[in-house]
Amino acid sequence: MFDLNRDAKKSVVQINYLNNIKMIRVAVLLATHNGSKWIEAQIDSILNQIGVEVQIFVSDDRSSDNTLAILDDFARDERVSRLERVDAGYGSPAANFFRLLLEAPIEVDFEYVFLSDQDDYWLPNKIISAIQEMQLNKADCYASDLICTYPDGARRFLKKSYPQTKNDYLFQGASAGCTYGLSARAAVTFRDIIGRLGDAVRKDISHDWAIYAVTRSHGFQWTLDARAYIDYRQHGENAYGALGLDSYRKRWLLLKNGWYRKNVLVLASVCLLSKEQQKIIDAVKRWYFRDRFFLLSKVWSFRRRPIEKVCVGILIVLGLF
Repeated sequence: MFDLNRDAKKSVVQINYLNNIKMIRVAVLLATHNGSKWIEAQIDSILNQIGVEVQIFVSDDRSSDNTLAILDDFARDERVSRLERVDAGYGSPAANFFRLLLEAPIEVDFEYVFLSDQDDYWLPNKIISAIQEMQLNKADCYASDLICTYPDGARRFLKKSYPQTKNDYLFQGASAGCTYGLSARAAVTFRDIIGRLGDAVRKDISHDWAIYAVTRSHGFQWTLDARAYIDYRQHGENAYGALGLDSYRKRWLLLKNGWYRKNVLVLASVCLLSKEQQKIIDAVKRWYFRDRFFLLSKVWSFRRRPIEKVCVGILIVLGLF
């Protein structure tokens, strides 16, 4: 479980340690849409990161509230850059993040790239702790657990760091995308590969799942941190949310409308697959009765969390996948 006192003490140690080393350059990609309630506190929390030099790149998707005015105020800070607004908009948070990943100059003078939602709050040692974890595990990519926070002040730990399996990235992301950190090398590789898909296709797929699938299939090592450095705000305007009936309802509608199966097939098309994985994708594509039996024999490798392995198995049996 999380311990804020422990993390605060750790931050002091990190500050003392980092005073004598070169600052690491980090690009933070921030997608916004009508986020005026939270955006100021979130940007402040990013700019106040210890041990790193951050540059925030913001892409706004036609906000109609006070978000743009707040961003204009932050534009006085050279550490905050806004990509040129596109009048047509993007239509989804995923499409907005894909735009950032494709257009932000992440290959220029940055060692790491992190993703940020507009409505969270980062603890001061979030980025440096992630980088240290990557370096310790010789990994290029990072994700972590989260602390869900609610309007009534309640806090709940959300575990995402279950052990990775050989096929999990074909069927899910690593965690919430707002926990992700990538080496610049991994981010540029992902950008070059995902750029092969058209805008219309990218609009309807999950950006965080895509990052996990493409990078892992191309040999980049991931580390999933059991610690949490993000206050993951839960409110009625979340794209999906983490927990609760509304969150499950949104996910059920996506499954019912074929979104999940479409993501599996689209992302597989830009992944490097083993022979066994190609057989799995072919079975999902054909979906004959015998294919479902084959998929059931492999289902334990499709998700990380045990209960989700069971749920996917049930969906396959019922033909609802």
